[in-house]
Amino acid sequence: MARMSDPEFDHEASELLCGIGRLHGEDRIAAACRGSANPAALGWLADTLALSAGDRVADLGAGLGGPAAWMRSYIGCTVIASDPSPAAVAGAHQLFGLVTVQATAASTPFAVDGFDAVMLLGVLSVVDDRTSVVREARRVGRRVAVLDYCSASAETLCVGGSRFPSIDELTSEVASSWDQVSVMRVDDPTPASWDRAAERAHDGVPQPSSEREVIDAIETGRLVAHALVGR
Repeated sequence: MARMSDPEFDHEASELLCGIGRLHGEDRIAAACRGSANPAALGWLADTLALSAGDRVADLGAGLGGPAAWMRSYIGCTVIASDPSPAAVAGAHQLFGLVTVQATAASTPFAVDGFDAVMLLGVLSVVDDRTSVVREARRVGRRVAVLDYCSASAETLCVGGSRFPSIDELTSEVASSWDQVSVMRVDDPTPASWDRAAERAHDGVPQPSSEREVIDAIETGRLVAHALVGR
């Protein structure tokens, strides 16, 4: 997801809340995952993290809570969702009944090693200081799941107001805090049912120009999605 200012993201989250709220079950989760996850990537992350029912997971930069709700529903984890946006925090609680906390991904109120795993989904490309976010994730969690688009070249790609590192650079940054890092290129497309749910929720909500720029970079192959797990 392209970087937007806090007021812009608050406004978009507020507008999307109504559209997503009209959906039910998996459609609601699918619509709230748009731009940050698909079931194939989430399943690989859950399996590689070796998550099981009862594990505690923190989703930093959780947005409206779609991936957090997916993990809770399909794995049985206890998920805490945090986000700097008041509208996103309120929306994630309203849509999914998630326990939510307003906080930036680089500075959370969570205890050291308070979680079995931390999720950073679509987060590292939109923050100014990736190193601080990775360090914070390591402070509060024993494992980390990262899902983001990466530059298809060896150089960082700046598009839509975000900075997308190469997969080698992103892997190195995660490896600076975790001993073992697994990497998967996400080639599975989002299911048509998830796309339809997202389209229904986003109907009538203007698409930011920054997001359109990122989508163009994805469609032209300049950005490629990757999932990483650090242990």
